[in-house]
Amino acid sequence: MAEGETVIKLCDGSYSTNIWITKPGIKIEPWNKEVNAYIMFSDGPVVTIELKEGETCILNRLIISHLGNNLG
Repeated sequence: MAEGETVIKLCDGSYSTNIWITKPGIKIEPWNKEVNAYIMFSDGPVVTIELKEGETCILNRLIISHLGNNLG
């Protein structure tokens, strides 16, 4: 679990998980600025962002994909 204003750097590759952001200022991006990171999940939302009005987060160079029909 990351604190607000944290930069999360992902290694090259694919991730089979969901992302849930509840703190402002989170930035998620690949470690290598030349590639994208792939986020895939099959049960429920791939990305959920629950921030207050005026709060922001950044998802940079992520390819996001839902792997199925179950949107929970």
